Amino acid sequence: MNGSYTGTATSASVTIVETIKSCADNGLTMNGNPNVSVSDILTTSGNIITDVMTMNGGFTVGSNSCSINVTISATVNDVTYAESGTMSGSVCGVSVNGTL
Repeated sequence: MNGSYTGTATSASVTIVETIKSCADNGLTMNGNPNVSVSDILTTSGNIITDVMTMNGGFTVGSNSCSINVTISATVNDVTYAESGTMSGSVCGVSVNGTL
């Protein structure tokens, strides 16, 4: 696993990349296809906090493969605590679209 972080008083960015290589348990072996990455960007403007997270990549278990492509966006007012958000994309071919 590797990653990076940068930040200021009004924004932060984190990226994590997990490379799975020959992880075996009970006769099944998992590998990255080529890896799974998570990126998160958090920003503030006045009372509004915005967070955008993306997950991309894929992995294999035995001869089965799974692709991940998901984006989650959320906004919160840190005074009123009003929040909204969306999630879109797919995990292993299954749609994960919705609202918060």
